[in-house]
Amino acid sequence: MFGLLLLSSLVFMAAFVAADRLALFSGRFARAAPAFQHRSFGGVTRACPRSGGVLLLFSIFVALLPFSLGNASCSGMVMVAAALAAFGLLREGAAHLMSRAVASGLLIGVAIALPDSCLPWLALIAIAAHRSWLAWEAQDRVAGVPTALYTPPLSGSGLLLLLLQGNWDGFFLIAVVGGLVGVHGLHRFPPQIIFGRSGLLVLASAQIVALLSLVYADLWIEAAMLWSLPAAGLTMDLIDGRGRSVTLFDLARQRGEPEHGLATAAGALACTNVILVWATLAQPLTVRLGALVLSLFLAWQFTRFLAGGLTASMPLALRLGRRGGRAR
Repeated sequence: MFGLLLLSSLVFMAAFVAADRLALFSGRFARAAPAFQHRSFGGVTRACPRSGGVLLLFSIFVALLPFSLGNASCSGMVMVAAALAAFGLLREGAAHLMSRAVASGLLIGVAIALPDSCLPWLALIAIAAHRSWLAWEAQDRVAGVPTALYTPPLSGSGLLLLLLQGNWDGFFLIAVVGGLVGVHGLHRFPPQIIFGRSGLLVLASAQIVALLSLVYADLWIEAAMLWSLPAAGLTMDLIDGRGRSVTLFDLARQRGEPEHGLATAAGALACTNVILVWATLAQPLTVRLGALVLSLFLAWQFTRFLAGGLTASMPLALRLGRRGGRAR
């Protein structure tokens, strides 16, 4: 176990350092990437290149390269990351990579490849895939949210897979976490870049790997706890989407909520879910189910706040973030 923890730390540090150092050359990546006009809290508009995804791909490539020499699954991941990163450098606008329709189509293609038992739910899965992609794009437009929202569940999933199952897919998740944290310095408020569709495709792949691996390992309660916040947001979008092109975090930002506060609140709640998982991992089933209910309740309340239904009961983390935004 200690050896796996040490290797996980090395993978995280390799991805983080690679992303942090490559960020020094973000200006060169930006020239090959179309810019997004990012309107931040306070009405400030910035041109943010969609080059965060290229940085994320390169950091994953660097972190997983040593493992690719002795593991076939890591070799495939490294080859895909290297190909996408090279494509992003060699072709103008390649950090954008694909249209929204093509990206949604890829996720629907993954849904079609699911087992036969899932075929009756294919239509719902396709709609959920499309709404998930819209949600990821909206989160990318809010400074700091992708890292705060997905770093805790990805790291928790990776460590569960490594320590409990010896599954090397956990190293891929840890590498994604290191890359996200490394790019976070340019994505947080005030934002200088966004991840773009290439980065969102990496996040989508990491989430699919994490969820499927945990479910196949019979850790479905832990998977539900770790991913309760994104699941609650997706459920709210499916129930009350009304065909809108923006989703919850974007709605909160447009309503005037500070981006720093939104990221802080989402990160605090995501970290709480990870703590609940590890605190109840060896407990009886009833205790784990009780923790799952608590996690789902907190996620649903925060999601209602993002949708504008709980403005009177603003989370403490968001109030602190608002004060920080005003101080800036």
